[in-house]
Amino acid sequence: MDHNAELNVGIIAASMLNPSLSESMSKSYQYMQNKVEQDNINPITATIIRLAIDGLYYSELFNIAPLDDKMNKEVIQQLINMTK
Repeated sequence: MDHNAELNVGIIAASMLNPSLSESMSKSYQYMQNKVEQDNINPITATIIRLAIDGLYYSELFNIAPLDDKMNKEVIQQLINMTK
């Protein structure tokens, strides 16, 4: 987040204006989802983790009730614990 926030906002905006870019991003997300589901943990748990990480990322990116550092670290640690 600290280094790529502006770039990410640009990519999101561009994808909304360009359907082929949006389709490419969708394929990338589907690829990542497929990889997550092939991990050695429950696919539902893996998907919850991925969606939670997306939420954390976009909450901070768009400054929508971002978590303080302590809570952010604790949430991430809990997500890591869910992978074990």
